[in-house]
Amino acid sequence: MEIISSSLALLLVLLIICKGFFSHSGKLPPAPPSIPILGHIHLLTNPKKPLHLACQTLSEKYGPILFLRFGFRPVLLVSSPSEAEQCLTLNDRVFANRPNTIMGKYAGYNKTTIGSAPIGEHWRNLRRITTIQIFCNKSLQMSSWIREQELRFLFGKMFRSCEGKTQKVKFTSLSYELSYNAMTRMTLGKRRAVEPGIFKPTPSISVLDFLPVLRWVGYKGIERKAKESQTKRDLFLQGLLDEFRRNQKGVSGDFSMDTDAMRKPIFELLLSLQEEEPDLYPDSTIKGVLLVSVLGYMC
Repeated sequence: MEIISSSLALLLVLLIICKGFFSHSGKLPPAPPSIPILGHIHLLTNPKKPLHLACQTLSEKYGPILFLRFGFRPVLLVSSPSEAEQCLTLNDRVFANRPNTIMGKYAGYNKTTIGSAPIGEHWRNLRRITTIQIFCNKSLQMSSWIREQELRFLFGKMFRSCEGKTQKVKFTSLSYELSYNAMTRMTLGKRRAVEPGIFKPTPSISVLDFLPVLRWVGYKGIERKAKESQTKRDLFLQGLLDEFRRNQKGVSGDFSMDTDAMRKPIFELLLSLQEEEPDLYPDSTIKGVLLVSVLGYMC
Protein backbone atom coordinates (compact mmCIF):
# COMPACT_ATOMS: atom_id res chain seq x y z
CA MET A 1 0.00 0.00 0.00
CA GLU A 2 2.84 2.38 0.85
CA ILE A 3 4.55 1.59 -2.47
CA ILE A 4 1.37 2.43 -4.39
CA SER A 5 0.92 5.71 -2.50
CA SER A 6 4.54 6.70 -3.09
CA SER A 7 4.26 5.86 -6.79
CA LEU A 8 1.11 7.93 -7.18
CA ALA A 9 2.71 10.87 -5.39
CA LEU A 10 5.79 10.65 -7.62
CA LEU A 11 3.61 10.46 -10.73
CA LEU A 12 1.69 13.55 -9.61
CA VAL A 13 4.92 15.49 -9.07
CA LEU A 14 6.20 14.50 -12.51
CA LEU A 15 2.94 15.58 -14.13
CA ILE A 16 3.13 18.96 -12.42
CA ILE A 17 6.74 19.39 -13.53
CA CYS A 18 5.89 18.52 -17.13
CA LYS A 19 2.92 20.85 -17.13
CA GLY A 20 4.88 23.70 -15.59
CA PHE A 21 7.92 23.50 -17.81
CA PHE A 22 6.82 22.07 -21.13
CA SER A 23 3.27 23.31 -21.68
CA HIS A 24 2.61 26.94 -22.44
CA SER A 25 0.63 28.74 -25.06
CA GLY A 26 1.57 31.72 -27.15
CA LYS A 27 4.93 33.34 -27.74
CA LEU A 28 6.83 34.05 -24.54
CA PRO A 29 9.56 36.63 -23.90
CA PRO A 30 13.16 35.40 -23.77
CA ALA A 31 14.21 33.50 -20.67
CA PRO A 32 17.58 32.69 -19.09
CA PRO A 33 18.54 29.03 -18.67
CA SER A 34 16.62 27.43 -15.82
CA ILE A 35 16.98 24.33 -13.67
CA PRO A 36 14.27 21.74 -13.02
CA ILE A 37 11.73 22.45 -10.29
CA LEU A 38 13.45 25.63 -9.03
CA GLY A 39 13.24 27.43 -12.36
CA HIS A 40 15.13 30.73 -12.07
CA ILE A 41 15.01 31.17 -8.29
CA HIS A 42 18.72 30.41 -8.00
CA LEU A 43 19.54 33.45 -10.17
CA LEU A 44 18.00 35.87 -7.66
CA THR A 45 19.04 34.41 -4.31
CA ASN A 46 22.65 35.55 -4.17
CA PRO A 47 23.17 36.79 -0.57
CA LYS A 48 25.88 39.19 -1.79
CA LYS A 49 23.63 40.88 -4.34
CA PRO A 50 20.28 42.55 -3.48
CA LEU A 51 17.23 41.48 -5.46
CA HIS A 52 16.97 44.67 -7.51
CA LEU A 53 20.62 44.43 -8.57
CA ALA A 54 20.20 40.76 -9.51
CA CYS A 55 17.20 41.71 -11.66
CA GLN A 56 19.22 44.52 -13.24
CA THR A 57 22.00 42.09 -14.14
CA LEU A 58 19.54 39.71 -15.81
CA SER A 59 17.90 42.55 -17.75
CA GLU A 60 21.24 43.87 -18.99
CA LYS A 61 22.19 40.40 -20.20
CA TYR A 62 18.91 39.10 -21.68
CA GLY A 63 16.80 42.16 -22.46
CA PRO A 64 14.18 44.52 -20.96
CA ILE A 65 11.42 41.88 -20.81
CA LEU A 66 12.12 38.41 -19.43
CA PHE A 67 9.99 35.38 -18.73
CA LEU A 68 11.04 33.71 -15.48
CA ARG A 69 9.78 30.83 -13.41
CA PHE A 70 9.97 30.90 -9.65
CA GLY A 71 9.33 27.24 -9.01
CA PHE A 72 5.99 26.67 -10.70
CA ARG A 73 5.03 30.35 -10.82
CA PRO A 74 5.42 32.27 -14.09
CA VAL A 75 6.95 35.72 -13.56
CA LEU A 76 7.36 38.60 -15.99
CA LEU A 77 10.40 40.80 -15.32
CA VAL A 78 10.02 44.23 -16.97
CA SER A 79 12.82 46.79 -16.70
CA SER A 80 11.86 49.12 -19.56
CA PRO A 81 9.87 52.21 -18.42
CA SER A 82 7.79 52.27 -21.61
CA GLU A 83 6.95 48.57 -21.39
CA ALA A 84 6.16 48.88 -17.68
CA GLU A 85 3.79 51.74 -18.50
CA GLN A 86 1.94 49.52 -20.97
CA CYS A 87 1.63 46.79 -18.34
CA LEU A 88 0.16 49.23 -15.83
CA THR A 89 -2.12 51.15 -18.21
CA LEU A 90 -3.11 49.40 -21.44
CA ASN A 91 -2.89 45.91 -19.93
CA ASP A 92 -3.66 46.73 -16.31
CA ARG A 93 -6.60 44.30 -16.15
CA VAL A 94 -4.32 41.43 -17.12
CA PHE A 95 -1.84 42.16 -14.33
CA ALA A 96 -4.25 43.51 -11.70
CA ASN A 97 -5.32 40.31 -9.97
CA ARG A 98 -3.28 38.90 -7.12
CA PRO A 99 -2.02 35.31 -7.27
CA ASN A 100 -3.23 32.70 -4.83
CA THR A 101 -0.83 32.63 -1.88
CA ILE A 102 -0.60 31.05 1.55
CA MET A 103 -0.74 34.46 3.23
CA GLY A 104 -3.70 35.48 1.08
CA LYS A 105 -5.56 32.48 2.43
CA TYR A 106 -4.81 33.06 6.10
CA ALA A 107 -3.80 36.70 6.70
CA GLY A 108 -6.11 37.79 3.87
CA TYR A 109 -9.24 36.10 5.27
CA ASN A 110 -9.33 33.70 2.32
CA LYS A 111 -8.58 36.44 -0.21
CA THR A 112 -11.34 38.82 0.91
CA THR A 113 -9.24 41.80 2.09
CA ILE A 114 -8.42 44.75 -0.15
CA GLY A 115 -4.83 43.57 -0.47
CA SER A 116 -5.67 40.01 -1.50
CA ALA A 117 -9.14 39.99 -3.07
CA PRO A 118 -9.47 39.52 -6.85
CA ILE A 119 -10.60 42.52 -8.87
CA GLY A 120 -14.38 42.56 -8.80
CA GLU A 121 -17.41 44.05 -7.09
CA HIS A 122 -16.23 43.07 -3.60
CA TRP A 123 -12.79 44.64 -4.14
CA ARG A 124 -14.30 47.82 -5.61
CA ASN A 125 -16.56 48.19 -2.59
CA LEU A 126 -13.63 47.76 -0.21
CA ARG A 127 -11.66 50.33 -2.16
CA ARG A 128 -14.59 52.75 -2.04
CA ILE A 129 -15.08 52.63 1.72
CA THR A 130 -11.35 52.81 2.46
CA THR A 131 -10.57 55.72 0.12
CA ILE A 132 -13.77 57.73 0.55
CA GLN A 133 -14.79 57.07 4.16
CA ILE A 134 -11.83 55.72 6.12
CA PHE A 135 -8.56 57.10 4.75
CA CYS A 136 -9.67 60.21 2.89
CA ASN A 137 -7.81 63.47 3.59
CA LYS A 138 -10.62 64.87 5.73
CA SER A 139 -10.75 61.74 7.86
CA LEU A 140 -6.99 61.72 8.42
CA GLN A 141 -6.99 65.42 9.32
CA MET A 142 -9.77 64.93 11.85
CA SER A 143 -7.79 62.17 13.55
CA SER A 144 -4.49 64.10 13.56
CA TRP A 145 -5.07 65.00 17.22
CA ILE A 146 -4.66 61.32 18.10
CA ARG A 147 -1.23 61.13 16.47
CA GLU A 148 -0.15 64.39 18.10
CA GLN A 149 -1.33 63.18 21.50
CA GLU A 150 0.48 59.86 21.14
CA LEU A 151 3.66 61.64 20.05
CA ARG A 152 3.58 63.88 23.15
CA PHE A 153 2.96 60.80 25.30
CA LEU A 154 5.97 59.06 23.72
CA PHE A 155 8.29 62.03 24.31
CA GLY A 156 7.13 62.24 27.91
CA LYS A 157 7.83 58.55 28.38
CA MET A 158 11.33 58.98 26.95
CA PHE A 159 12.14 61.91 29.25
CA ARG A 160 10.85 60.05 32.31
CA SER A 161 12.91 56.96 31.48
CA CYS A 162 16.10 59.05 31.26
CA GLU A 163 15.56 60.56 34.75
CA GLY A 164 17.50 63.70 33.86
CA LYS A 165 20.54 61.78 32.59
CA THR A 166 21.92 61.20 29.11
CA GLN A 167 20.81 57.75 28.11
CA LYS A 168 20.47 55.66 24.97
CA VAL A 169 16.93 55.01 23.81
CA LYS A 170 15.74 52.00 21.80
CA PHE A 171 13.71 54.01 19.35
CA THR A 172 12.72 51.01 17.20
CA SER A 173 10.49 49.55 19.90
CA LEU A 174 9.21 53.00 20.87
CA SER A 175 8.27 53.87 17.28
CA TYR A 176 6.45 50.54 17.00
CA GLU A 177 4.55 51.38 20.18
CA LEU A 178 3.72 54.84 18.82
CA SER A 179 2.36 53.46 15.55
CA TYR A 180 0.41 50.71 17.27
CA ASN A 181 -1.21 52.99 19.87
CA ALA A 182 -2.15 55.62 17.28
CA MET A 183 -3.64 53.08 14.91
CA THR A 184 -5.59 51.16 17.54
CA ARG A 185 -7.15 54.41 18.74
CA MET A 186 -8.07 55.36 15.17
CA THR A 187 -9.47 51.93 14.32
CA LEU A 188 -10.79 50.61 17.64
CA GLY A 189 -11.48 53.82 19.57
CA LYS A 190 -9.00 53.27 22.39
CA ARG A 191 -5.66 51.69 23.19
CA ARG A 192 -5.74 47.94 23.25
CA ALA A 193 -3.27 45.68 25.00
CA VAL A 194 -2.66 42.59 22.89
CA GLU A 195 -0.24 39.71 22.82
CA PRO A 196 3.18 40.91 21.58
CA GLY A 197 3.64 40.29 17.87
CA ILE A 198 -0.01 39.53 17.16
CA PHE A 199 -0.13 42.34 14.60
CA LYS A 200 3.40 41.81 13.35
CA PRO A 201 3.45 42.35 9.56
CA THR A 202 3.74 39.09 7.62
CA PRO A 203 5.37 38.61 4.20
CA SER A 204 2.88 38.57 1.35
CA ILE A 205 4.54 35.58 -0.30
CA SER A 206 6.58 32.60 0.87
CA VAL A 207 8.64 29.83 -0.66
CA LEU A 208 5.58 27.56 -0.37
CA ASP A 209 3.84 29.62 -3.05
CA PHE A 210 6.57 28.75 -5.55
CA LEU A 211 7.26 25.16 -4.53
CA PRO A 212 4.00 23.49 -3.46
CA VAL A 213 5.79 20.23 -2.66
CA LEU A 214 7.30 21.97 0.39
CA ARG A 215 3.79 22.68 1.61
CA TRP A 216 2.99 19.00 1.57
CA VAL A 217 5.91 18.19 3.86
CA GLY A 218 5.27 21.12 6.22
CA TYR A 219 8.50 22.94 5.37
CA LYS A 220 9.76 24.85 8.44
CA GLY A 221 6.19 24.95 9.74
CA ILE A 222 5.52 28.06 7.63
CA GLU A 223 1.87 27.29 6.94
CA ARG A 224 1.23 26.07 10.48
CA LYS A 225 2.68 29.29 11.93
CA ALA A 226 0.69 31.43 9.50
CA LYS A 227 -2.50 29.63 10.51
CA GLU A 228 -1.76 29.99 14.23
CA SER A 229 -0.97 33.70 13.90
CA GLN A 230 -4.16 34.37 11.99
CA THR A 231 -6.20 32.39 14.52
CA LYS A 232 -4.89 34.66 17.31
CA ARG A 233 -5.63 37.82 15.31
CA ASP A 234 -9.09 36.59 14.40
CA LEU A 235 -9.96 35.71 17.99
CA PHE A 236 -8.84 39.17 19.14
CA LEU A 237 -10.86 41.02 16.48
CA GLN A 238 -13.91 38.79 16.93
CA GLY A 239 -13.74 39.44 20.66
CA LEU A 240 -13.96 43.17 19.95
CA LEU A 241 -17.00 42.66 17.74
CA ASP A 242 -18.75 40.58 20.40
CA GLU A 243 -17.82 43.04 23.14
CA PHE A 244 -19.16 46.02 21.21
CA ARG A 245 -22.45 44.22 20.50
CA ARG A 246 -22.85 43.32 24.17
CA ASN A 247 -22.20 46.96 25.04
CA GLN A 248 -24.88 48.07 22.59
CA LYS A 249 -27.38 45.79 24.29
CA GLY A 250 -26.61 47.31 27.68
CA VAL A 251 -24.41 44.50 28.96
CA SER A 252 -21.42 45.77 30.88
CA GLY A 253 -18.10 45.55 29.10
CA ASP A 254 -14.81 47.32 28.64
CA PHE A 255 -15.50 48.85 25.24
CA SER A 256 -15.18 52.52 26.15
CA MET A 257 -14.34 54.96 23.37
CA ASP A 258 -12.20 58.08 23.65
CA THR A 259 -14.58 60.60 25.17
CA ASP A 260 -13.11 63.50 23.22
CA ALA A 261 -13.15 61.74 19.87
CA MET A 262 -14.02 64.08 17.00
CA ARG A 263 -15.30 61.29 14.77
CA LYS A 264 -16.29 57.66 14.85
CA PRO A 265 -13.40 55.19 14.98
CA ILE A 266 -13.09 52.91 11.96
CA PHE A 267 -14.43 50.00 13.99
CA GLU A 268 -17.70 51.74 14.80
CA LEU A 269 -18.07 53.06 11.25
CA LEU A 270 -17.81 49.55 9.81
CA LEU A 271 -20.37 48.19 12.26
CA SER A 272 -22.81 50.93 11.29
CA LEU A 273 -22.34 49.93 7.64
CA GLN A 274 -23.01 46.33 8.62
CA GLU A 275 -26.33 47.31 10.18
CA GLU A 276 -27.37 48.95 6.90
CA GLU A 277 -26.12 46.19 4.59
CA PRO A 278 -25.38 43.00 6.58
CA ASP A 279 -24.81 40.84 3.49
CA LEU A 280 -22.23 43.26 2.12
CA TYR A 281 -20.34 43.65 5.40
CA PRO A 282 -20.11 40.31 7.23
CA ASP A 283 -17.85 39.97 10.24
CA SER A 284 -15.01 38.59 8.11
CA THR A 285 -15.02 41.72 5.93
CA ILE A 286 -14.97 44.04 8.96
CA LYS A 287 -12.13 42.10 10.57
CA GLY A 288 -10.23 42.12 7.29
CA VAL A 289 -10.49 45.91 6.93
CA LEU A 290 -9.35 46.41 10.53
CA LEU A 291 -6.44 44.02 10.09
CA VAL A 292 -5.25 45.68 6.88
CA SER A 293 -5.61 49.12 8.49
CA VAL A 294 -3.46 48.21 11.49
CA LEU A 295 -0.82 46.33 9.50
CA GLY A 296 -0.67 48.98 6.77
CA TYR A 297 -0.17 51.80 9.27
CA MET A 298 2.59 49.94 11.09
CA CYS A 299 4.60 48.84 8.03
